[in-house]
Amino acid sequence: MESEKESNLYFGKTYFDTLFDIYLKPLKSKNTRKIFQVLAREESVDTLTTLDIQTKLDEIGIDLSKKEINGWLHSLNTAGLASKEESRGKPTTIDYDDKYTFDHWGLTDLGAKIAENLPYLLRNKPILAYNDTEKILRELSEMEFDRRERTLQNLAELNVVIKILRYLLEMGCESNKSKLMKMLGISREEVDRLISKYSNQDLSLIFRKPREQSLISKLLMLMHTSPRTDEKLILTEEGKRLAEAFQPE
Repeated sequence: MESEKESNLYFGKTYFDTLFDIYLKPLKSKNTRKIFQVLAREESVDTLTTLDIQTKLDEIGIDLSKKEINGWLHSLNTAGLASKEESRGKPTTIDYDDKYTFDHWGLTDLGAKIAENLPYLLRNKPILAYNDTEKILRELSEMEFDRRERTLQNLAELNVVIKILRYLLEMGCESNKSKLMKMLGISREEVDRLISKYSNQDLSLIFRKPREQSLISKLLMLMHTSPRTDEKLILTEEGKRLAEAFQPE
């Protein structure tokens, strides 16, 4: 018979079995955990479609088909952590003009409570047996080749973007493109590619301001003998916020 202490503290065997064999069982899978995190992080919308989720996973280097995602979602549904709406609809977090609709998924009250309280439970997390760099290397080594290469390319690109953000912050949030290239040792092609990418997204980090041309420069341009126009690169407010976050302490 269960003691009064066990009953009051919910430490009985039945509670543990229910917790680990039902509610937390699907979270043993890394893919399910990532999907659970995606659902938990999108606080601005109530539900996400399978295409929303697939897009969010792809952004962090996880390549899953909608069929695979649907399977993991159903495991969360069985555990009572996520639920599917009866009606289908279009994606809620990405631009989408197609007529095809998708299932809408969201966390249940239980799922939301677990997501909300996990940070408090893990605040004093144990020290890992190996350092963070080794942990990342181990995780990378376990990835499939294509996914690993894509992840490494993304990391390399982010490293360059962070360097650009930090440099612009140090220069008072703006600098000429030629100076940035010289100081960071980045090619014009790479700078142009990254600036185009990170100035045309919903989360714009940098915007370009063409340098004002003198009359002589305009005449030389008409004669097709003018050198390339140097642009001024300026941090947006969001770009400045991220640059400050990446400044060394």
